[in-house]
Amino acid sequence: MVSLPIPEEGNGLRYRDLPAPGSIGTLGDLVERIRSKNVNSRTGVHLDPDLRRELHRDKKRPWRPLFGQRDAAAKHLENQGVADGDLFLFFGWFRRIDADFSYQTLAHDEHVLWGWLQIDLSFDPEGEQPEWARHHPHCIQKKGKNNRVYVGRRNLTFAPSKPGAGVFSGYDLRLRLTHPDHGRQRSYWRLPSFFQGRLTYHATAKWACDLGKMASVSSAKIGQEFVLQTARCEEEVAKWLEKLFDPVSDGASY
Repeated sequence: MVSLPIPEEGNGLRYRDLPAPGSIGTLGDLVERIRSKNVNSRTGVHLDPDLRRELHRDKKRPWRPLFGQRDAAAKHLENQGVADGDLFLFFGWFRRIDADFSYQTLAHDEHVLWGWLQIDLSFDPEGEQPEWARHHPHCIQKKGKNNRVYVGRRNLTFAPSKPGAGVFSGYDLRLRLTHPDHGRQRSYWRLPSFFQGRLTYHATAKWACDLGKMASVSSAKIGQEFVLQTARCEEEVAKWLEKLFDPVSDGASY
C-alpha cells in the first residue's frame, strides 16, 4: 500500500522529493504514472502524518514521528480528552492499480488502515519548537486556532517490541474498514462490535449486527477524527490491537 500525502504548496517539499517503495522511484514518478489529474511530480505536499524516517533525505537531521491538527479537528480531539498514551490509527481511501499503473475498474475502492502513532507528548507550535519538529507543516504554517502537534513514541506501550509510530507494510484483511459485501460503498464499514455506541460522530448512526462480534455502519461524512472511548471495553480493544499489530516487525520508530 502507498499512502499519498495531500497536495499543499509552501512547505518546500514536493512529490518528487519523497521515495516510493520498490522500484517505482519517487512519489512524483508514481503520481505521473497513474496520470493524476490534480497533481504532478512538482506539486508541493503536506507530509502529515510524518511517520517514516526514510522519507527524509537528510538522515543526519534529528527526527521523530509527528502528526498535526488545528481548528475544529484539534478542538474535537481536545474535547474528547485525547492525550499522551492515546493511539491514532490512520485510514485512507485506497484503489488498486494493475501492472501498467491503471486503476482496476472492477476492483472495489476501500477505506483501509495504513499507519499509526501512539502519543508520547504534544506541543503548541506557537511556543518553543523542538529542533526535530521545525520541518513539519504545522510548525512552518502556524496560522489557525488550536494548532497542535503530536509526537510519536519510540515503542508502543501495549507491544513494547514494536515501533510507537509507523506504516503497515502491506494490505491485510485485518486493516480493511470497508465492508467486503457492499460493492463500491467504501464508507460502509465493518468494525468490531465494541465500536458501536462508543465512536464519536456516530451517536445517531444506525448500526447493524454482523457476524456475531462485528457490527456495520455507514461512517460519518463529517469529521476525520473518530474517537473511540475505551473505558468499558479495554480487554476487547487490547485483543483487537494484538491481532492488528501482530504482523508488524519489531523495532523502534526513531
